[in-house]
Amino acid sequence: MNFETVKNRFDEVKSSKEVRTVHPKIQGVIIGLLDKACGSKENRYHFSIALGMAPHSKDWSVGEWYAVSQMVKVDKSADKWIASNPNFDSIVGAVMSQIGKNELQTSMFD
Repeated sequence: MNFETVKNRFDEVKSSKEVRTVHPKIQGVIIGLLDKACGSKENRYHFSIALGMAPHSKDWSVGEWYAVSQMVKVDKSADKWIASNPNFDSIVGAVMSQIGKNELQTSMFD
């Protein structure tokens, strides 16, 4: 999976006629899962900007929230919230690779 594929699909979903409102509790779960997957809140801001959104989630549109929710597909497993989209790690990895390494990311080979 590459960044262009992720970005094109994100834009397609956020503009879809099937856009639905994401419940505020689920929004919080999504942010927590993205922070963890991206490595930090600051990296999540870069993730958002790379996809063409405002850095802070309070400024995301209904369509953007819906598209992000489809990237993550929040589910509860054994009393723990998880990202159930099997491509979630690949999606985050493709976007983070596009952004480039920064001082807040941990290095795999240090």
